[in-house]
Amino acid sequence: MTKQTSLILAACLIGCGMAPSAQARAPEDMYVAKAQAIWDRSKEVDDECIKYLDQAIKINPRRADLYLLKADWLWRLEGDDKAGLEAANLAHKISPKSAHALLMMALFLSRSGKREEAIKSVDQSIVLDKGNNPDSLLLKAKFLEQDGDLARAETTLSQAIKAHPNGLDEPLRRAQVRLKLKDYKGALEDADFLLAHSEERHILIKRKAYEMRAEAHRGMHDVVQTKRDYAELLKKCANDRTALLYAQKYYEETGDVKSVTAIKERVNKLDEEFIPPATR
Repeated sequence: MTKQTSLILAACLIGCGMAPSAQARAPEDMYVAKAQAIWDRSKEVDDECIKYLDQAIKINPRRADLYLLKADWLWRLEGDDKAGLEAANLAHKISPKSAHALLMMALFLSRSGKREEAIKSVDQSIVLDKGNNPDSLLLKAKFLEQDGDLARAETTLSQAIKAHPNGLDEPLRRAQVRLKLKDYKGALEDADFLLAHSEERHILIKRKAYEMRAEAHRGMHDVVQTKRDYAELLKKCANDRTALLYAQKYYEETGDVKSVTAIKERVNKLDEEFIPPATR
């Protein structure tokens, strides 16, 4: 689930506890506020917020938004998928037209291995929100890609990008699908977008973008640009062991012994720096 969707859900919940002059504060909102405060300030995800949320639900078990928030937090806690699916189901029963409830159901069903049920739920979610939720579209694209329907997966990811034009997950996924389709020009466009719009903290996304640029140019048989891409990858990701090993494989395949040796030395140095002296 994207951060954007979670923030929208949180905003809706905050709206339930409006100032007394605008709306009387419901009894359960005190527990919701405590739960949200714990979630917001926790450096690590803490299930204590779930306990307060359960108190709120106990007071008012007819509020679908509370079950949705519980499902969202349990999804990110990655602990109790059974309870998460139950919360999403209850939200759906209270609010059958909730696309978000169906999406949460699909996410938990997918993680529980109930793929066909997950596909049915996510399809219903997409219909209800008219294809405007990138999270639903990302999940749908995942299923299509698993089924080998890459063309529809790309179309679905393009729809997700339209729904969330400033996102990074969507163009990343589309670039990966485009590489499988051998649409190298399209993959390059997505990779360039990622490099232009990602921040320094998006280390994994930047590495994957550099790697996809190299793979795309290699697929286009552009030897000169491919070499430049791998050189840029090594320069920008000099301390990333995964990136170094990725580049090493290319240089081994092309017979560049000098580069392979240099990368191995760099990897060994990183490994030595990582291992505490007492354990060497």
